[in-house]
Amino acid sequence: MKYPEANSDDPRPAGAEVEQPSQKELQSPLKDQTKTNISGEIRTKIQGTTFQAGAQDTLRSLKPGQTLNLVPEPENPVDKFAIKIVTQDNIRLGYVGKNLCHQYHESLKKGTRYIAKIIDITGGTDEKDRLGCNILIKQFNLDEEIMEAPIKIYELENKLAAMKFRLEELKLAKDNIASKTEFEISIEKDEDDKKKYTNAESRSFATKQKLGSEAGYLNACKLFDQMTKDIKLHENKLNFEVNMFKATRAVKLSQEFRDNQ
Repeated sequence: MKYPEANSDDPRPAGAEVEQPSQKELQSPLKDQTKTNISGEIRTKIQGTTFQAGAQDTLRSLKPGQTLNLVPEPENPVDKFAIKIVTQDNIRLGYVGKNLCHQYHESLKKGTRYIAKIIDITGGTDEKDRLGCNILIKQFNLDEEIMEAPIKIYELENKLAAMKFRLEELKLAKDNIASKTEFEISIEKDEDDKKKYTNAESRSFATKQKLGSEAGYLNACKLFDQMTKDIKLHENKLNFEVNMFKATRAVKLSQEFRDNQ
């Protein structure tokens, strides 16, 4: 393993562990070189995903086609030209390769916006368990974003509907276990063959106690609570995309209005 020195030009923090590429990676032009197409778009790989805190977990949730943002990091203690790559939620995945930073830095400084589209997620195998990410860097195109936004929103809405359906399933499972337990408590008898719990309050208390040790019920409750949180996060993501679509469309209409003046 190599470790960047504090006075090197590497944008990564001093002492950060760097995973060495395998022979297979060294032979792959997609993984160790950049490729520029006729549109000026650059196909490359995010640098530093193996040591960036939280990057590996975040990569597991990403899919090809999703958009990432390029953000200058002038406060970087090692390289003032460093450009970090972040998700729409501003989670840092890594950096643009050093050989490209100078190319984009001046344009970004002047206000030009660049985005990165995920091509694929690499790794996650027995041979290489660490994940990487191949991307296509391109200049932000307002028309493209407006055209793609409804598809994103549609997919998010479908996923949200599926999550809510699953939540109802979990609620039903939880309620069924609770109803069954409550019934068992209501017919339970004592040593004299009389009902053990004679009023609603005692039955309710006994039911709660029994459910507190019922593994199936506790697991259903845990899954229900987690799904409720996931739905809230997904709703926030959906609202963000909807608002971004509205804002982007408003900018486009404003530009068209100015052009027609």
